[in-house]
Amino acid sequence: MGLNAAALGLPVLLQPPSNSNNDWPSYRHERAPEFLRRALEAAPKLTLDRSGYLVVHKKNGPLQVPLATTQWNKERRYLGDRLESGKRWAIVLHWFGDNGPEDQRLDAYLRGFDSIRPVFNYQTRTSAHFLVGNTHPAEVRNRNLDIGVVQTQSPDSDGTPLIASHLQALDYTAHWEKRQYFVRAYYQLAQLESGSTSVLQELFDSPNVIDPNARSIAIEVSGHDFDGESTFPGIQKIANTAALVWALMRRYQIRANDVLGHHEIQLGKADPGKKFMTLIRYLIGFLALRDRDALAYELVFGGFSAPGQASLEAVKRYFNFIRNYLVLVGTPHQVYEWESVSNFWLAYDAMLSTRTVKSQGRSRFIPPVSTGQVHGESGYLVPENHEGVDYTNSEKTTPVKLITAGQCLYANDTLDPHWGKMALFRHRQEDGAEIVAVYGHLESLADVKTGIIYPQNFPVGQIQRPNSYQDAYLHFAIAYGATWDTDLSRMPFPPPNAGISWILPRYLDPLAYLKEQTKPLPLSKKGNYYE
Repeated sequence: MGLNAAALGLPVLLQPPSNSNNDWPSYRHERAPEFLRRALEAAPKLTLDRSGYLVVHKKNGPLQVPLATTQWNKERRYLGDRLESGKRWAIVLHWFGDNGPEDQRLDAYLRGFDSIRPVFNYQTRTSAHFLVGNTHPAEVRNRNLDIGVVQTQSPDSDGTPLIASHLQALDYTAHWEKRQYFVRAYYQLAQLESGSTSVLQELFDSPNVIDPNARSIAIEVSGHDFDGESTFPGIQKIANTAALVWALMRRYQIRANDVLGHHEIQLGKADPGKKFMTLIRYLIGFLALRDRDALAYELVFGGFSAPGQASLEAVKRYFNFIRNYLVLVGTPHQVYEWESVSNFWLAYDAMLSTRTVKSQGRSRFIPPVSTGQVHGESGYLVPENHEGVDYTNSEKTTPVKLITAGQCLYANDTLDPHWGKMALFRHRQEDGAEIVAVYGHLESLADVKTGIIYPQNFPVGQIQRPNSYQDAYLHFAIAYGATWDTDLSRMPFPPPNAGISWILPRYLDPLAYLKEQTKPLPLSKKGNYYE
């Protein structure tokens, strides 16, 4: 494009991957699960031209997206207002915070940007570089209607973005006191994956005080509470955000690990949400697979590659990394909800042609025992430290079987009479999310081995009456899949002092879950499963 890195303040130009044998997987649209397919179909083709203006490529030709500059941008156009040259830049996502249609006019957004608010302990205006809305990017003919994507700051003459005062000063004290857990998550993951470094670490570990506004491009997204079930953004807004992030990454050579949420820089912020940020990182990976060129590889997967290693391994490590990061900074419940929305494990298997746990379909989940009843005084949260239910049976021996196909994670004697022998299996839902089923207080275990996938109805073991006046019982629980990562891989049962607040983010009500998963799906007019 006739530009050089020094003129734009960019890092050294990225090189094609050293292992450019083109063995990394390409995105195959026909194999993608529903969410991924819809999101990538809705994603507009966006680029930034050499002057730093956003362009949407439509069937009838390219169109520059609307430019609606803020008052801040009009006032801050000096050499010292450019993003710092030669430094690693971030893309920071925010939500705007509007609550309904009356807030969603372009004029209302611009007034919000131009309002006075405290930054660095003094009153000033703030700004953002782009605003994302609900509709497909197009020319804004009516400023009272919702928008798709609007550029709210014009860049400097050579395309370098100008600073937008959208972030408070960094809380170094929280970092020194080890309360900045997003940075610490990168430290922990760096022990597992060589590519898991981020500009977030550089900001907080610098020996000098850094103004994060001088190293970041701000995107405001209309709406609020993106992780909430009723306020979760629609497909078009998600697609707009991912496409805009991808265009900025390619134009300014910003790596995927340097795409951050406001809450990751400023603790205590709710926006834009941990699940939403993981969703954007997930889509970025597939946009790179779709574009399939050296720059796309380097920006997303390059940090996860190793000399002499197949590119496929770097792709796999990237997708494992974004999930592992959410496991560390979120809760198992949040990971489960994200896996469900994104169809994560379905997409992972389709992309990498792996065979992990396969779902048997929601209509085929079965109880772990075919006869018996649940003990009324030993139910879910009854007592409050009870994370499962107890199935009782008066038969001398009763077989225990898998509720659906699953991968064995643990099968052993716990050396604790309360838990007896235990088996833990990872099971897959139809939407791609995973749960871990706990089969406890077994008298004997079948010949099952960890890591092996077994079919539905496979015998796990059996329970047995201890004497003539006591019934046999199976302790059965269902945990969110990430509970294995956070807790159960170290100890297969809850700690003795676990209570409701510990159990709820980690375990589901097993009876309610089985009831939902065995419910037949409604049929469409064509006789297929409802979509």
